[in-house]
This record gives sequence, structure tokens and C-alpha cells, in this order.
Amino acid sequence: MGANGKSVLTNISACICSGGRSIINGGGATVPVTPITDILSDGHIIALTSVRDFYGTPMANKQYEAISSNYQQYIDLYVLLTNLQDTVQNPNLQILIQLARDTLIGAVNSYSIYGDNMALQLTKSSLQTQINDILSNKNQKLLEVASCAGQLSITKSFTLAPIFNYYILIYGLPTYGVGFDPLKISFLTNTLKRVGINPYK
Repeated sequence: MGANGKSVLTNISACICSGGRSIINGGGATVPVTPITDILSDGHIIALTSVRDFYGTPMANKQYEAISSNYQQYIDLYVLLTNLQDTVQNPNLQILIQLARDTLIGAVNSYSIYGDNMALQLTKSSLQTQINDILSNKNQKLLEVASCAGQLSITKSFTLAPIFNYYILIYGLPTYGVGFDPLKISFLTNTLKRVGINPYK
């Protein structure tokens, strides 16, 4: 509710219902409104849509791996939104552009913080593994010679690459038939390299 007891949403609804051409102010007079398409170019609309799709939506859904890591794209969008905000005279539209720019910056910061947090988890897990190996005497080579008779059985075993072990540690075992998420694998690979862990050895 506004200071005069009228709902802000009432004025917004009036604008939407009139096709964005006019809005009824508190005194009942009609105030012309410039259509949004006369202020924002197709390029601006595409940029705002990109901020929503590649930054805002993944951040809101906590899908941090899906936030774009394209730094050049981030810079281009940031510069475009900053220039647009400086150009636009309408203070209400400036607020919306500021929200879009803050969303862009917030998403990139979220991506970075999420990566740092995961890197700490991976480093902690790696150190814990080394400690467990030392405590269990895994580094000692034991040779047992024993005579055996009867049937001989051979069991073949394999070890998953670290990237998959860490994937299971962080995200859990993938659902049968679905497999490992390539987006999460890519994000995890970059994070492992950042903390000096070879993802595949």
C-alpha cells in the first residue's frame, strides 16, 4: 500500500491493461507512458533475457553449476547494462536495469563462492584420504607367500578416476540409467584442477 492508501499494484495493473500506453495517476488524470520497445532495442531485450536465462534463473534454482562461466559474456553484459542505465532517463526503468545488473553480479559471485566452497570440501576430502591411508598402513607393501591347493579364482577389480569418486562424494551416486551429469562433471573437473588435483589420475 502506498502512503495515500492506494496499492502500487493498482497503478501497475492500469498500465498493463492499457497496453503500456497510459497510466491513471492518483488524481484520476491519464499520464502517457512511453512503450518499453521505444526505450529498449532488440539487443537490450536479448541481453536482459540472457541475464535471466544464464545467470538469474540458475542462481534462483540453486543450480550453481549451470551459471555461465563465460567471463567475456559477463563483461559484455555488464558494460551494456551499465551504459543503458546511464542512458535511460526514467528512474523506474533505471531501477529495473539496476536489478538486472545486480542479478548478473550476484550470480557470478554465487558461482565463485560455490566453487570455492567445493574446492575446500575436495581439499578436506583429499587430506582425509591421505590421513586414512597413513593410519591404515596402506603405504606399506606386504608380501605373503602361501602354498595353496585346489581351485584358483581370479578377480578383476578396477578403480574409478578421482573425478567420479569426488562426484559421488559431492552429489551422490547417479540414478541407474541416468549416468553422471556432464555439467557437474565439467564444473567439478575445473574445481579439482584449481586445487591441484588431477581429475583423471
